[in-house]
Amino acid sequence: MHLQNIRKSRMIIPMEDKKKTLRDLEAKKRETIDLLDRLLEIFGGAIIGHLESGNAEKEISDLFASASEGDKPRLIWEEKLKLKKEIADTEESIKAIEADLSRLGELEKEISRKESENNEKTKETTLAYSDLGQLILNDSSFDQFSAFCKQDAEEIFHNIDSREKELNELENSEGRRYSII
Repeated sequence: MHLQNIRKSRMIIPMEDKKKTLRDLEAKKRETIDLLDRLLEIFGGAIIGHLESGNAEKEISDLFASASEGDKPRLIWEEKLKLKKEIADTEESIKAIEADLSRLGELEKEISRKESENNEKTKETTLAYSDLGQLILNDSSFDQFSAFCKQDAEEIFHNIDSREKELNELENSEGRRYSII
């Protein structure tokens, strides 16, 4: 008899009602899962916020340390601490590199300034040596010291004079050729 009532009750409920009930249950299941996800997100955010404040770091660390080896939260916590340390180390390295780059820029400016000063002093020194050499060659009190230089200077001046004469002759002869043509 009881079995017959069950069969009748199944037959009595139309298929549309069953589908509606099933859709309602699935909708409630989705809402419950969404609510659970939001609660877990809020809970996780609260834990992270509490941990980042520095107050509960030891408490959570001890809690996770007492958990079993295969426990995911402990592994996640350890990974977070490791990554946090790596980030801090990287930030320190970046600051050191930025300081080195800044110093490098200053040193490059200093090198450029020193090279400019060196070029100016080299020009001044060259002019001073040239003037000094001219003075020594023209001063008779340095004849014994500058005798070998005077001979070289006379040969150089003689060569310059002869080249100037040849150049003048060429210019004059070419000028005549052009005037004849």
